[in-house]
Amino acid sequence: MLYTIVNHFFVDGAVHICQTMGVCDARRYTCEECVEGLEWVEGYLEDPIMVAEYVVYLQQNFCTSDMHHCHDTVAAHFPAMHDMAMEKFFIPTEICNQEPVCTGEDPPTKPPQ
Repeated sequence: MLYTIVNHFFVDGAVHICQTMGVCDARRYTCEECVEGLEWVEGYLEDPIMVAEYVVYLQQNFCTSDMHHCHDTVAAHFPAMHDMAMEKFFIPTEICNQEPVCTGEDPPTKPPQ
């Protein structure tokens, strides 16, 4: 389910997210801007309208006809699972504090070998 949501809304839909924030230009950013940006994304991810969109998308693109009760199960359980995952894992300060812009390290110039 996570792959389905991430691919559609955040890989394919990344432009929509940056458009809602008004910052689609690629540029260097500060640690404070990293946190600020992820707090915006967090609000986007937790917006009740978006959570409803995730449910509908899963029902239409994840559930298959041989998955009995999938539509009802997604509707009943996905919102709470999403809330729990967001609370536990989407912590903007913790995420940004692992990035070179916040650690003071030089960013990698190529992938690790």
